[in-house]
Amino acid sequence: MLKRESMTAMAALSALVVLACLGPDPADAVDEDALAALKPEAVCEVLSRQELEPYEQLGAPSGGADATIQNGWTFGGTPTFRLEPPIDWEHLVSVERSWNFHLNSWLPVDSILTAHTRSAQPRYLVFALALVGDWVEDNPYSAPESDSGVEDFGWYDMAVGLRIYRLSYILDAACRDTSVSAEQIRQLWGSLLDHFDYLSDDENIAFHSNHGLYQVSGQFVAATRLSGFKAISPVRDQAVSRLERMIDQQFSSEGVHLEHSPGYQRDVMDVISGVVPSGLLAEFPWLSARIEGFEEALAWMVLPNRRLANLGDTDYHDLSEEDIAGIRSPSLLYALSGGLQGSAPSQQLGIFPESGLAVLRSGWPDAASFDQAS
Repeated sequence: MLKRESMTAMAALSALVVLACLGPDPADAVDEDALAALKPEAVCEVLSRQELEPYEQLGAPSGGADATIQNGWTFGGTPTFRLEPPIDWEHLVSVERSWNFHLNSWLPVDSILTAHTRSAQPRYLVFALALVGDWVEDNPYSAPESDSGVEDFGWYDMAVGLRIYRLSYILDAACRDTSVSAEQIRQLWGSLLDHFDYLSDDENIAFHSNHGLYQVSGQFVAATRLSGFKAISPVRDQAVSRLERMIDQQFSSEGVHLEHSPGYQRDVMDVISGVVPSGLLAEFPWLSARIEGFEEALAWMVLPNRRLANLGDTDYHDLSEEDIAGIRSPSLLYALSGGLQGSAPSQQLGIFPESGLAVLRSGWPDAASFDQAS
């Protein structure tokens, strides 16, 4: 297995090719094969000369990093599962559909990558590389669908969108670590190209549901991490265009999710909040106004005990401990803080005629009696 030191001469030469593919103008036309033509050694040569951007977290992590490494991963009350390759990605806990989905989405490495971006400790990257490398070996892009009777989440729509931004960060971080082999870099780059290829096809995108939002957000975040390459520009542009289309399809102009689920509304806001550090709002001001509209609508769906109303596919989720630092809407700030921050809506009746939703509150009391309202 080649070590990174042996790649230096080749990378320096290949970087000349890559530099020709760099440019600030995303509107430039790029050949469809330009991305696949980039060599992983050259990509790493360029990435390693740039600052490593923080890991983007599209949602809440599952467990703590050190506990996951030492003891294993648990999700939804299932027994703790030790993440020791080789892993049978398809058959473990086959009756637990949600568990299998999150495993194949690489949710277990989410807290690991968050810890890496905060501490830069190599052990977190080493752990992630071992787990991801095992998955890539076991889930080739061209593999036929499973005939085992177990649902295959290897290339399931939303799982691809959740994996790709994690994979792009791992590749970016690995390019700066000389202990990572050339073979590992090629494996990561090859899988990233497969993920980009899958998401480039409209047939694979769930435009009708929140799955599609996760797919497109993941596509955007991964493309933004590699946005110095002109070959990535069409991928990023595609993601932005799709995001705007999905928001128009899935939300009313009043900011209410049309599946009438406060849980979905909150989940989508979490995803977009994870995308925001990538510069989306600065580049696309139209999204800022839409996000504030989502937040204003969600404020009416928060009960006085600061739990989400059980409408549609919504769990009885406690929001009292939520991080509200990035909330823009004064109404949502007031609802989530129990009257300690923000400002209360001026009305007791929230009507959203386009969405078919109406909410009547007894009032918006101050913090001392906030939870006594109804």
